[in-house]
Amino acid sequence: MINALSLWFIVLAFLSGKNCFSLSLSLTHTHTHTYIHTHTHTIDNNRCLSGDRAGSRAIRSAVENMKGLPPSVWLCGHIHEGRGSLRMKFGSKHETRETMVINASNANPGRAHHLQFGPVVVDVTEKYGVQDDGSEDKPILRSSNILQKRDERNKDQQELLLAVDLGLRCGASLFDDSGQLLRYEQLHFSDPEDLYAQAPNLLDSWVKDLNSGENNDTKEKVLSYLAIEGGGELFDAWETSLDSEDKRNIQLVSVRPEEWRAHLLSPKERTNSRSCKEAARLIARQIVAQHGNMPKHEGKFKTDAAESVSMGFYMATRLGWIRKDPIVSRYTNGKIMVPR
Repeated sequence: MINALSLWFIVLAFLSGKNCFSLSLSLTHTHTHTYIHTHTHTIDNNRCLSGDRAGSRAIRSAVENMKGLPPSVWLCGHIHEGRGSLRMKFGSKHETRETMVINASNANPGRAHHLQFGPVVVDVTEKYGVQDDGSEDKPILRSSNILQKRDERNKDQQELLLAVDLGLRCGASLFDDSGQLLRYEQLHFSDPEDLYAQAPNLLDSWVKDLNSGENNDTKEKVLSYLAIEGGGELFDAWETSLDSEDKRNIQLVSVRPEEWRAHLLSPKERTNSRSCKEAARLIARQIVAQHGNMPKHEGKFKTDAAESVSMGFYMATRLGWIRKDPIVSRYTNGKIMVPR
């Protein structure tokens, strides 16, 4: 079974000039690229909204038992909450290679009723390491989703990213294109109508404060990206805040919590919601100390503000504004370093 997005990938393969894909449910021979709607069973990004693992055991078994090497690229969908990519090895054969599993689902989590994400584009040309004969055992793939960096920048302007942890009680953080955290706050809106009314004002006021006469920087601060974690009616409130003509150039990006947590948190820290929130608060303290233009955070760190700081930090790394390896500083025992 192929969905529309799978067909889009097949079109991309033809456009790249490579007749190197094959579609089959029997999987009796080596396939460089495999396109199947259903997700494989028991890997990290196949959890449903309930938290249960899903996917097809039969398809996974077929890949593990196929003759020759497993595919270099496996494109699938079906589990909307599992959007993302990872590398893994199938089977226990001595001669094998890693498979890049890409879940390109673009509908909302849970029962699908609208498209929330843009397409995923994967370059599989020889230039990026994938050969027809499968000789490259660890292909170098480039994948991107809805987030796109601007091709041209005004040298007299400095770009800004506003990250919002969605909710009536929410957090917001602001980063500039040097990777500096400029501001973060815990916010509260009385009801959805209040959010609809206040969201445009917040965008304007935060940028206006930076461009005030008290700021000695000669560069104009311009909001280029609005990253929102979450969806639904409250997401729509932030989306409509960009309807005015002066905000048409702001790119709206939807971020799943599983996405940024997979990059910042350890598997143990992602075990449950409580441990995720605790880790986000510690990471946010570290970000404020290492990348903030303000003193280190004192006292309790509100969870919504901490998650907006952590998510904004992740998005800044995706934009190339922050280059840090490892992305989170940890002690040798794996615990997060917290500023004293």
